[in-house]
Amino acid sequence: MTVLYPSKFPIFHYPNTVGPYIGAVIFELFLYGIYFVLFFSYIAILLHRRRVRWIQILSAFTMFGITSADVVYTLDLLFKKLLVKGLEYEELRPKYIMYVVNSVIADILLLYKFYLIWNSNKWMLVGPGFLLAVATGCGFAFEGTSAVLSQFSWINISMTVILNVVVTSLMAGRILYVGRYAHAMLGAGVPCALSMCAAVMIESGTLYALYISLDLAFRTNPSANVRSFKFFDNMLFYF
Repeated sequence: MTVLYPSKFPIFHYPNTVGPYIGAVIFELFLYGIYFVLFFSYIAILLHRRRVRWIQILSAFTMFGITSADVVYTLDLLFKKLLVKGLEYEELRPKYIMYVVNSVIADILLLYKFYLIWNSNKWMLVGPGFLLAVATGCGFAFEGTSAVLSQFSWINISMTVILNVVVTSLMAGRILYVGRYAHAMLGAGVPCALSMCAAVMIESGTLYALYISLDLAFRTNPSANVRSFKFFDNMLFYF
């Protein structure tokens, strides 16, 4: 067992004082509140559409359920472990598993949108699908497996952001390409709407890349490393 708190020295970039852990829980609850509002707003929008895509609703409910379970487990760790007898690294394993599963669900849905935008061309899924499979394998292998292996979790995170940036760029490029030809046939309104859609995708991809960059930059800082960024990953699901 690897004891993170109490300990004399930080273990593998994890803090050895209680303050950062409590701060992480507060930050996690704050992000969960935002996520809660976004989730129900997203479901309301989907249900009011003429054509309901149930895969999106099912994915949203699954991710919300996993995230809610993560919050409950975090509070259980806080009040029954951390504040009573301390915290061991192995007790964080379920949180890492839930994070990886949620990330995989979000990426699968992203590939589903990518597949539809590219006219259901299965060959376009080969490269992104391979990246997703490798990133998922690295996620389960390195995220929370042990304090030593967790130092290599940057591989999973880096591959995930590469996947998201590449797929988002290809989707935005496809939309802009179609918009050029739609202008002559359908007028100026449709290309404008397509450009706005592409802009939203680019903004989402940029925010995700920024979030990953911050995560990687502060991984060696014990106080910053314990902060939870997983909810930001989930919130980008709704954009």
